[in-house]
Amino acid sequence: MSNQEPESLSPRGVSGLSASRSSPSMAKSKSGSFSQGYAQAPPAQYEPRAPAIKPSGKRMVHYSGQADLRSTEPEKVLDSAVAVVESAGGYLEQRAGLFVALRVPADQFDSLFQRLMRLAEVVSYSQNAEDVGEAMQDLEMRLKVVTATLERLEGLVQKAKTENQKLRLLKELKRLREEKEVLESGRAELTQKAKFASIQIRMQTHTPVGDGLDHADLADFLWIGKLNPFNESRFSGRSKSQFDVPDGMVKTGTFRKPWRATSAQGSEFWGTELGVGPIGDSRFWAEAIRFRLRDGFKSADTSAVGAYRFCKFQSYGPTPYFYWVGVRATGDNLELAEFYFPNPDQQNKLLPGILAAVERKSK
Repeated sequence: MSNQEPESLSPRGVSGLSASRSSPSMAKSKSGSFSQGYAQAPPAQYEPRAPAIKPSGKRMVHYSGQADLRSTEPEKVLDSAVAVVESAGGYLEQRAGLFVALRVPADQFDSLFQRLMRLAEVVSYSQNAEDVGEAMQDLEMRLKVVTATLERLEGLVQKAKTENQKLRLLKELKRLREEKEVLESGRAELTQKAKFASIQIRMQTHTPVGDGLDHADLADFLWIGKLNPFNESRFSGRSKSQFDVPDGMVKTGTFRKPWRATSAQGSEFWGTELGVGPIGDSRFWAEAIRFRLRDGFKSADTSAVGAYRFCKFQSYGPTPYFYWVGVRATGDNLELAEFYFPNPDQQNKLLPGILAAVERKSK
C-alpha cells in the first residue's frame, strides 16, 4: 500500500485559511481604524459558500464625547458625574486622578453629555460619531467563513487514514479555533461600542492651567473660542442686549447677567453686546465664528435673519442639540443673539417665535 496521503484528506493550503492576528483587516470608520486584526478568508479550495449578510436597517454608530471642566472642587464634580451616569444605566470604565472614562447608553448620549457639562465650568469639549456597521458586517462574514471551515476540517479529521494526516488537521483546527475566539471577541466589542457611548472628562482646579483657546489666533478673535452653550464664563466683559420674550419662554436673566429667556424644556435664548477691535460687517464676524467653531460640530451653516447673520451648529449624536450664534455689527460694537435647543423638537417649536423677536429687534 502506498504511503502517499490521499488528495481529498490533505490539508494542503489550509495554512492560508486565516491571516495572522497582527494583520488588521477591519475597514476604517470616518473617525479612525480598529487596531485589532481579524481572520482573512480561506483559499478557494477550502472556502465554503457563506450566506450573504443582509444589512441591518438600524445603523451601528459609536458616539463619543470629551470635555475639559474646571471647578474649585474637581473630585466632587467627578463623583457627581459618575453618579449621574450610573443612575441612567451607564457605568464607570476608568478613573485616574482628575480623569474619568464613562460608558452611557447610546440613546441617552446627548442628554447625559449636556448634563455632565453643566456640573462645572466648561474649558473645552468635542463630540464624535463613528459608524461601526460596515466593520460589523465584515466581521460577521469572516466569522461565518471560519466557522464553516472548522466544520469542514472536523469532518476531514474523522476521515483521516494516517496519524500524520490527523496531526496536521488538528493543528489547523487549533489555530482556527483561536481565530474564531478573536472574531467573537471583536464582535462583542463592536456590539458594546454601538450599545454604549463613551464620555471622557478631565478636570482642572479653578486656578487655570489652560483655557482651551487657540493662542496662535489674533487676540481680537479669542472670545470666539469661548462660545459654547454650556460655558457661562463666555459672557464676561459683555453687556445686555434686550429682546422681546418669545412665546413658550420666560425671562430668567438678572440685572447682573446677560439678557436671557428659558423654556420649560431647557432651551435658552441669550442677548449680549461686545466691543470688538477689527471693524467688520456682520457677514465678516459670522464667517469668523463659523470657521473657528465648525470642527467641533457635525454641521455648520449660515443664514440671515433681519439685520443679524447667524451660524447654526448641529452636534453629533442620535438626538443632536442645536446652537445658533447671531451677530449684528455696528462699528466697533457687536450685538450677539445666541439660541440653544436640546433636541430637534424644541427647535421646531420655539425657533419661529425666537426669530420673530430677532426681526423686531432689527427694526
